[in-house]
Amino acid sequence: MGRCWFLAGYRPAPRRQPTGARRSRFGRLSVWFLIAGLVGGTLSEVRAESGFLGMQVQPTLPAMRTALGVDEASPRKVPAGVLVIDLLPWGPAGLGGVRRGDLVHALNDQPVDGLERIVALADATTPGQTVDLMVTRQGEVHRLGLALTSWPPGWRGVAEAVAEDPRLGLAVSNLDDALRHRLTVRWGARGVMVSELVPGRPAARAGLAKGMIIQRVAGHLIVDAASLWRRLDSHQGDGWAPLLVQDGGGFHLLALPLSRQAPAGPRPLFQALGLRLGELPGLGLLVVDVTSGTALAPSVPRGAIIVGIDGVPPTVAALQQADRPLTLTLKVDGEAREVRLDPAAAPLPPSAERRDLPGVGLVVANRSDAVITSLGLRWGVAGVAVQGVAAQGPASGRLLPGDTVVAVNQHPVVTVAALADRLDAARAAGGAEVLLLVENVYGYRHVVLPLGRGDGPPLAPLLQLE
Repeated sequence: MGRCWFLAGYRPAPRRQPTGARRSRFGRLSVWFLIAGLVGGTLSEVRAESGFLGMQVQPTLPAMRTALGVDEASPRKVPAGVLVIDLLPWGPAGLGGVRRGDLVHALNDQPVDGLERIVALADATTPGQTVDLMVTRQGEVHRLGLALTSWPPGWRGVAEAVAEDPRLGLAVSNLDDALRHRLTVRWGARGVMVSELVPGRPAARAGLAKGMIIQRVAGHLIVDAASLWRRLDSHQGDGWAPLLVQDGGGFHLLALPLSRQAPAGPRPLFQALGLRLGELPGLGLLVVDVTSGTALAPSVPRGAIIVGIDGVPPTVAALQQADRPLTLTLKVDGEAREVRLDPAAAPLPPSAERRDLPGVGLVVANRSDAVITSLGLRWGVAGVAVQGVAAQGPASGRLLPGDTVVAVNQHPVVTVAALADRLDAARAAGGAEVLLLVENVYGYRHVVLPLGRGDGPPLAPLLQLE
């Protein structure tokens, strides 16, 4: 195929940015420090031999520490620390027992008093080293052992470059540090970003759109444009290539036609045992997404291909109808592994329920399939959906319809009843504010929410989505 390459200087059209309020709350500078220090940023800021932790953190504010009961006035006072925003289930932090929302206050018995300190401590580690992490979670201190690894492909050192394939009508950009920062690319994403499309050409017919990130081709990780072209070339004989892509709405399976008669467009997805799956004829079942916070997340990674179930070719029905433990044979980046899957441990879908929370000025709902579709939420996130925010209420300016509340004061909430109970418990304990872990299209963030009264007049939301 005829392909063109461009170097630094290309600037794709920016995606929609968060509101000014969201930028200030999220802490853009802090996130950039984190990316540089822990997750694969500029090589000048991190030694090449430093260990990989696989987590995203942010500095704490006094109100956050007060909500968690670890401030200066508390007998449980700990160093200021950093809060875990996100992590990779299969990374050292995820496998070591770290959870989103944990307050990290020591690494190898060295106090962590802020973001720069944990970056410096992480910079001094090496791959293969085991480090001790001290975290406070729900009022208790935990010592966790993390076995650090080398940096995975695509996390650092990706050069700024753009490449195009005129026959496909597709141009892609490497996810270099500057592009991630400028376009607020969701943390943890690897691959290449679609920067230009020609209407009517194969890439457009496949359903690709500007701003999408192509993460895998037939289960194989894409780290830059060169790896994308190599994988597509290997599928010329098949006539089409299955793409795992990510956008603001989550993960999708697309068929990219490489010949005139080949299939094109989004492929149907199926749900079973906390997994979202797509069929790859002749290959198996592609894991498109995994419910967060479950035991499946580290053992069945997104992008894996299920090639066998109890030694026979896999089917969606075999997973959907399973009533006993199964042995899955997976291929992850070409390597085979076996995983034991117990249907009894799979998450159950929540019932449809909606509730007004006038004390904090919110209308919330369980994340049923109907709510996920109507609000355009990402599949697989465990939490409670925000449907409405009252004008001038405590949540105004802090939350928006389409947000998902994942935890309250480090306690996971997956139903509206659990969310209401956690707010009531905080009020009963004399708390004036709670710390929320919130997910939306841009990733995870922490929000301090004033509690207000537990009751109040009926809500008249300023912003509400049905």
